[in-house]
Amino acid sequence: MHKLTIAGVICGAVSSLLCTIAIASPRWLAGDLDFAEVYIGLWTNCSKDYKTGHEKCGVKDVSPDWILATLFLEMAGLVLIFGAVLLETVHVFIPRYNHDAGKMPGLYAITSGLCITVGAIIWAAKYKGDELLAMCHLSGAFSLAIISAVMSVTAGSLFIMGWRAQPREHSYMAL
Repeated sequence: MHKLTIAGVICGAVSSLLCTIAIASPRWLAGDLDFAEVYIGLWTNCSKDYKTGHEKCGVKDVSPDWILATLFLEMAGLVLIFGAVLLETVHVFIPRYNHDAGKMPGLYAITSGLCITVGAIIWAAKYKGDELLAMCHLSGAFSLAIISAVMSVTAGSLFIMGWRAQPREHSYMAL
């Protein structure tokens, strides 16, 4: 296994972890409203009442289409980067595989980074359109998603560079 491929697997694994944390976190947006501190995520909304100090979280019953689109793209990105890391790891243990298939994990990882980026762009562009949400600011989970996207593209690039650095086996047809 080439050193670039090992670096790509590590980068992709970290990207998978960060993307999982970002998706699960209720802190894509955070804000201080007049009555409470609010945290909003892809799955849940949380608020902490200033008067009582009581924190309340709940799963969203209905979400706007842009939140669902962000959730879909973030999940697609997570599945793609996880699949890319899994495929590249499997290639290590199978000594003879189709060399042309070696570029697929790189393409999956780059596509993952693009999905995560587009999901984050939708989130950042649309939350300002909501009157209540416009008083909030982007928070930690959003940052994790951006870092995950960059690491996915980096992992994909490393996978492709590692694939190109491997010697190719040539097979010639007997005449």
